[in-house]
Amino acid sequence: WGHWVECMKLVRPEARPVIQHLIQKPKDFKGAVGLIPRNLLELFVGAYQAWVWNETMSATLKSLGVPTRTVEYSHGSLAFWNKLSPEHEAFLSPLVIPAVGPGAEFPGERIARIAAEVLSRDGLTLEALKMKVRVHGVFFKAYQRRARIVPEHVKVTKPVPDDIYPGRSMLTLSLFLPAGSYATILLKRLSLL
Repeated sequence: WGHWVECMKLVRPEARPVIQHLIQKPKDFKGAVGLIPRNLLELFVGAYQAWVWNETMSATLKSLGVPTRTVEYSHGSLAFWNKLSPEHEAFLSPLVIPAVGPGAEFPGERIARIAAEVLSRDGLTLEALKMKVRVHGVFFKAYQRRARIVPEHVKVTKPVPDDIYPGRSMLTLSLFLPAGSYATILLKRLSLL
């Protein structure tokens, strides 16, 4: 961090204007962020909120003593349970954890503390997410996500020969997920079956 000439050698081409700006004006972070297109900034904010949520959920499961299995991904690991005890199911089924942002309302001290610990790994607090200066109007907005979801309207076709990967089979899965749920996470969970 701060060694912008070295960073220039490591970044993808689309990030070079931002780094070039920091080489010329090393303290002008607002100007540098202003060079990032709005849609990309929104993607960054959403991805960070999703990461914090996933880490909070994993830590919550661990704090409850829920036996989990993990799937590794580029920024860590995702924890999934195989079977819940009646006590864990009673706790997790109605649980709603907010995606972090100013004004996030947590369902209790345990979840609030865990989310704060996750943010602290990056030197952040909920208060710090209240951006003093908005760039392109992008900001952290807290929203609720259910801890346990059950897909609806699930349909699975019978396996057929895969037309892209010879010698393998494929099937089609269609389903409905509630708002705030991610199909990619469901697919990672299915990979554990």
